[in-house]
Amino acid sequence: MEKRMKIERRFNILKGQIDGIRKMIDEKKDCIEIVQQFKAVKSGLNQLSREYLNDYIENCLVEQKIDADKLNQLLKIMLNS
Repeated sequence: MEKRMKIERRFNILKGQIDGIRKMIDEKKDCIEIVQQFKAVKSGLNQLSREYLNDYIENCLVEQKIDADKLNQLLKIMLNS
């Protein structure tokens, strides 16, 4: 459950960053600063999706709920992103 809490915490951080970007845009902040924040959110989202996938695969493999085809499909999606 600790991994789930970590994922939830990261998700909340990303939501806060996105809200911050919206505020920066509303306040007409410098474009470079805004783009840097977009880049940070993109990086954070990539990391979050990797953590979620790792947790999902780990849990499914332990519980033997995932077949090889689905695992290959998930890996292809992640490797192409």
